Amino acid sequence: FGGGCHEAVAEFIDNAIETSRGRDLKEIMIHLFVTSEDEKKAAIAICDRGKGMTESDIENFASYSYSTEDRYGGEQLYQTPVKSRHIDGRLSKHGVGSKNAAFHLGCRFTVITKSKEAKDMLGFCLDSKKLHSSFENKEEVYHDYIYEYNVADVACLPETERQDDNISQLVKTVSKYAHFTIILIGGLKKHHIKALRKQSAFELFRQQLSHIYHYYLDKVHEKALDSQVRRNYCSLKVTIYQRPGEKKTFDLAEETNDVESKYQSNAKERYEFTVDLRTEDKAVYQVQGLLLYFPSAFDVGETIPFPFVSHELFECFWQGRLIPQTLIPCLDFCKLKEKRKASQRDKLPDKCYQRLKGMLFFDRTMPTGHNKLNLLQSDKLA
Repeated sequence: FGGGCHEAVAEFIDNAIETSRGRDLKEIMIHLFVTSEDEKKAAIAICDRGKGMTESDIENFASYSYSTEDRYGGEQLYQTPVKSRHIDGRLSKHGVGSKNAAFHLGCRFTVITKSKEAKDMLGFCLDSKKLHSSFENKEEVYHDYIYEYNVADVACLPETERQDDNISQLVKTVSKYAHFTIILIGGLKKHHIKALRKQSAFELFRQQLSHIYHYYLDKVHEKALDSQVRRNYCSLKVTIYQRPGEKKTFDLAEETNDVESKYQSNAKERYEFTVDLRTEDKAVYQVQGLLLYFPSAFDVGETIPFPFVSHELFECFWQGRLIPQTLIPCLDFCKLKEKRKASQRDKLPDKCYQRLKGMLFFDRTMPTGHNKLNLLQSDKLA
């Protein structure tokens, strides 16, 4: 994972979006507990009001390399409406991504969950120190117990997190719902704590997540999308505790300063397209695309938003969520050539170039890495 913790947190948001598919209320809450620089007292919680997890679901979630095919049992995954941008909520790969993400952020993670049919909550914890100890002692490594707890019983929390009143109150509040899941990552690493405790951290964190999930949020610029697609929109709220007794909450649907929102609001022309991408190994990927144009004219002024990286033309989205480290270079026809003659600049000034930004939308047939930072076939896209 990258240095920023937003990319790791996104793994759990993916799972939360998927488990909320088909439900009218898709509410996902991220809580950042960084009131102290002490690693033992810092934590991140990702909560959703999806269907909850059964004992079997927890076993699958905690297993490494549990494939998408195993999870869905051969169910057809790839049919999405035309111009849908493949936004269908199927974001989880059910492999090693979430476990890697958890241990990238901290030293342990706890699952607290309840399905609608269950009377009690279920709790499960994986601790990196315990895993290392089991490995060194040549014991079974990926093995632990799933426990039952009365609803709202904070005994489901590890002792350190249980002593934090904010975390205990969160469990009591969320467990009032008929079905839910809480992923609690404790023992945050020092560099994540230091970054999140900065004054600008909350604004940056929410902008980064808003960029990744722009097309899953009820943004004003996306009203024209298919109604079936809009059923997959979710409510994504972030709360940060940076100082004792203080908290800030923000709904990402209201974020306007993220990169994607600036692209959408500043663009004066839009061109949507669909192409079939054929690679050398004869694989065919259906790609939906959006091209935005940012002119500079007397009546509108300069429309290019900041930041704007002109040599990277296309962003890539997989199932409607951003793949942050895969970018497609600028196409030859819109590159600003070096050593242009004065006559060429008179005919077409330099400022007329590099005014396009595009988005490519891939479905699940396009392979990604476990952590969804890169498309694995990106070298064949340029």
